[in-house]
Amino acid sequence: MPGTETLHILLVEDNAADARLILAILSEVEGSLFSLRRVDRLESGLESLRNEPTDLMLLDLMLPDSDGLETFRRAKAQAGTVPIILLSALQDKSLALSAVSEGAEDFLVKGQIEPQALGRTLHLAIERHRRERAERELGIAQEQLRVARRIQQQLLPIVEADTGRLDLAGATALSEESTGDYYDYFPTGRGSWVVVVGDVSGQGLGSTILMAETRAFLRALAESEADPGELLTRTNRLLFKDTEGYHFVSLFCACIDPGRRALVYSSAGQGGYLIGGSGTVQTLKGHQLVLGVAGDSVFQSSPRIDLQPGDVLLAANGITEATSIDGESFGRQRLVEVVQSHRQHSAAAILGSLQKAVNAFTSGQPQADGLTAVVARLGGEQVE
Repeated sequence: MPGTETLHILLVEDNAADARLILAILSEVEGSLFSLRRVDRLESGLESLRNEPTDLMLLDLMLPDSDGLETFRRAKAQAGTVPIILLSALQDKSLALSAVSEGAEDFLVKGQIEPQALGRTLHLAIERHRRERAERELGIAQEQLRVARRIQQQLLPIVEADTGRLDLAGATALSEESTGDYYDYFPTGRGSWVVVVGDVSGQGLGSTILMAETRAFLRALAESEADPGELLTRTNRLLFKDTEGYHFVSLFCACIDPGRRALVYSSAGQGGYLIGGSGTVQTLKGHQLVLGVAGDSVFQSSPRIDLQPGDVLLAANGITEATSIDGESFGRQRLVEVVQSHRQHSAAAILGSLQKAVNAFTSGQPQADGLTAVVARLGGEQVE
């Protein structure tokens, strides 16, 4: 433990001479700074635990308002994770064993305490409790991550959609840390489909809740609004009320009308690609604004883009940044070339080829961010 760290010690001791002795012993412990706070009643000690920072409690078992193991039990109930070292004038092995078995860090007999031994006892007790607390917090964080992953998986489209006119497929591979990746596709009821790929700031349960909120807003608004720019503008307004600019969502949103063979898109910090049936590539550039940062942001829709049978829309997040063992990025060129070379296949097959290419490039190594993609292919001749 760093020598400059001050340890806040609460001493509950009614005997002034014993208290002075403890203070003298602590002053002889090398390499440590102590802040000693002393009270002479158990009730005063419990109040001090509630109101003052405490790293460790030194507790005399024989006090005017409590004695024996009951003193320790009451203190432990209030102390929570604060370690307690017991002091007694009696060399009672049975009492010592009982106290330690109920959670006391150590049992010291007054008059037999050596400075360095006490210093080691204090530091070991504090470090043990800090480690245990860290392990508990890690367990809680891991459970929250598991819950977040389950929620996210339940919110994603579970099957490919092939209407005969439009073939869709999507997938996400979550990183060990991030749960912010998001994709969706759904019909509007007017013959068109909304395709969304996004990334929510933050990690864990909080980002998953924001993802679920974004998804719900988009789906609800799309019932009455077909323009992607207006969808993002209204979603942004709603998100900002909840996030107040502290969290954000980057997102690509496209509306595809397979009957009219038309695509219109809007973007909040993410773009996409349109790969023509002949192999041409058009980059669908993203606006720099993201959702949730400014409540008055306005997002514009692109001009109508005419589609031809076999055209493929690709929206992805995290894939171009995927890195190999040597630290090289997968990059835009590889991403587009994989889709180009498989553009005559089904959306699911294109997506599968992309996943294989990324896995081979990264050698299956965990990535810093999730890998997400949606492929939408306009109906036309395809190779199974």
